[in-house]
This record gives sequence, structure tokens and C-alpha cells, in this order.
Amino acid sequence: MKGKQENAFFIKAFIKRSFIVLILGSILMAITLMKFYEAYVGLDLSARAQAKLVFSTPYIITGIYLFVLGMSFSYYEYPGIISIYANRKNNLRQMLLVGTVGIIILESINGGITSLFTLGARYLCPAASVQNGFFDDTLKEFQNLQFGSIFVSSIKEEIGIGLFVFALGSLIGSLFYRLKASSAICVLSILPIFLALSFIAEILFHTQMTALFMLSMLMVIKPIINFWGQLVYSTLFYVLAYALLRKAPIKAYAHDLL
Repeated sequence: MKGKQENAFFIKAFIKRSFIVLILGSILMAITLMKFYEAYVGLDLSARAQAKLVFSTPYIITGIYLFVLGMSFSYYEYPGIISIYANRKNNLRQMLLVGTVGIIILESINGGITSLFTLGARYLCPAASVQNGFFDDTLKEFQNLQFGSIFVSSIKEEIGIGLFVFALGSLIGSLFYRLKASSAICVLSILPIFLALSFIAEILFHTQMTALFMLSMLMVIKPIINFWGQLVYSTLFYVLAYALLRKAPIKAYAHDLL
């Protein structure tokens, strides 16, 4: 019974906030489409050939939302619920499960809504002028106005990004919950500092060692742009967040590690 109550807590929090994000994204897309079409009608032929409408706003909003939600779940919601239900491991599993399944559903709905707006825009304007997010569809897909191909081309990448940013947010929230703010900032600064040092060293010295150092840093970051790399990093972040929070104290005794 407790497990169902804990699960319902995270589900309600996810659904309520996600609904607001979807509504906001739809409103912004509608405004963007109306403004673009109004401007497009008034352009001459040469200007129309250069005009582009990119439906990227809902993806950006959703990505930011999932990142903040991950931090909120691990820093605010989780500590609140363990003060009521003491089973930390079960609470964590429910939190991560709701986040993961919710992201897949949210990104599917978000991708579907954005694809519908894309199709509508391609009926009003030349298909090649309209792009679904940052991902380039083929010209054939533009011309045929195929909903399925437009949807599939974006949804996989968006799910990967959504899982990645939510897991990253969960890890960052966990770090700030278990560590003092100064300690958490120091831990989070390690990778950016090493990355910056690798570029500076390569620019200043340009030796085989500095090139290898910079290449190794880039190899750490490169998988983030790939769907399977995003899944690997998401899993790693989930594991680290789980390890940090599975024995976490209640809010009154937070920041107990460093």
C-alpha cells in the first residue's frame, strides 16, 4: 500500500507539471506559426526561398523542464517523502521509474504535437521551409508530408536527451542534498576544468601529450550527442544518484557527507 502511495506522489507531481509544459509549448508553437505565416505571405519570391520555420521551442522547454524536474525530485520531493515513508530504496526506485516512463510518454506526446504543427505549417508554406526541431528531415519527407517519418526522426533523439537531462538533474540534486553547496560545486567543476585545461594546453603547447589529453576529454563528451551514449550516461547518473540517496538522512540532517 505504501509503495502505491509513494508511486502516486511522484506520478501526480510529474503529470501536473508536464501538462503545463505541453500546453505552454503548444501555445508558443501556435504563436510562432501565425507570426511566420503572416511574415511569409508578405515576402517576395527570393526572400521566401530563404525563410525557415524551426519548431524547436517545445523541445528546448521540455529539456529544461526535465533537467529542473530531476533536481527537484532528488533535492525536494525525495527528502519530503522519506520523512513520511522511511523505505528509501523503494522511494528511489519509484522516483526513477516514474521519471523514466514519464519521459518516454511526455516526449512521445511532445513529438506528436510538434509533428502535427509541422505538418500544418507545411500545408500553409512550402514543405522545405519548415523544420521539426533541430533534426534535419530529408527532402522526400518534406515533400510527402509523412507524419510517421517526421515523428520517428525526432522522437528517438528527444527521448534520449530527455532521459539524459533528467538523470543529470537527479544527480546534481543528489549532490547538493548530500554535500554542502561549496563541496557540490567543486565536484561538478572537475570535468569542465579538465576540459578547459585540455584545450588551453593544446593551444599553448601543441604536443602529442596535450593532443592526447584533449582527445580523451572529447571522447568523454562525444557520446552525449548519440542516443545510445545518452542512455549509457543516463544509467551512470541514475546509479550515482541512487548511491548518494539510498542512505540519505531527512532534510534536517542533509549535507552530511562533506
